Amino acid sequence: IFAAQGELERQQNGRQTKQKTQARLEAGYYAFIAPVGFKYLKSKTQGKILVRDEPIASIIAEMMEGFAGDRFQTKVEAKRFLEAAPEYPKQASSGRLGNSHVDNILSNPLYAGYIEYKPWNVSLRKGQHEGMVSYDTFCRIQEKLAGRAYAPVRKNLNLDFPLRGAVACECGNALTAAWSKSRNGSRHPYYVCQNRKCEYKGKSIRRDVLEGEFEALLETLEPHRKLLTVAERMFKTLWSHGVASQAERKKTFENEIKGNQRKIDQLLDRIVETENITVIDALEKRISALQKDQIR
Repeated sequence: IFAAQGELERQQNGRQTKQKTQARLEAGYYAFIAPVGFKYLKSKTQGKILVRDEPIASIIAEMMEGFAGDRFQTKVEAKRFLEAAPEYPKQASSGRLGNSHVDNILSNPLYAGYIEYKPWNVSLRKGQHEGMVSYDTFCRIQEKLAGRAYAPVRKNLNLDFPLRGAVACECGNALTAAWSKSRNGSRHPYYVCQNRKCEYKGKSIRRDVLEGEFEALLETLEPHRKLLTVAERMFKTLWSHGVASQAERKKTFENEIKGNQRKIDQLLDRIVETENITVIDALEKRISALQKDQIR
């Protein structure tokens, strides 16, 4: 009887918890673990609400804007951008991000200020928190994710063949390149088409010939004045955004350094006051970790 009564209470508590959580979601409040870039802040009238967690939020916003605007053609390039930010949280062992990390961010409407939870039939609605990008930007990201897939920019692009993948054969297939070894052991650079349906498959082109013709072609090209004006404006816009982002990150770093120093001073005071060796060792390890953060 006691076991049955306990099971009934657990079921009732679970049902009530789910009902309350679902009601909060329907009201536009996120009710689960805060995703990366957000944190919870207690409000006297609204309970716990999501707020931006800087500087991570600004980094994510820049990544999403860059993906929507084709600054990053693929999710791999967006992932590399996040991995290059020293303050962005990564896996402790490898210092990298999982393959699905960027996809989870780009497809989550929370980052646009909206809430949706399909398992409980909570449809898309405006959330009670501030998004990191506009809903229009989020929609453009979804269209791009559902559209044509692009090969990511090679991380180890070979300087020996700068035009590899950028110049197409007559069949439309991008040329690849490699070094060819002759009988006497000398090596020669060639570009080649590997399309099986192409009549030029396997016919190589000497590197100096192809790159010489490409260089001559570049010398004949002269951009229009209007194009230069637009490019200059785009560059200034991106530059201004980068300056503002760096200023915000610098301010956050300075605050973190001050906060770390206060913690170090407090731990040093505790070391002076205690005589327990175990406690002293633990405090010293904590101070060492904080000092490493200061250096980073």
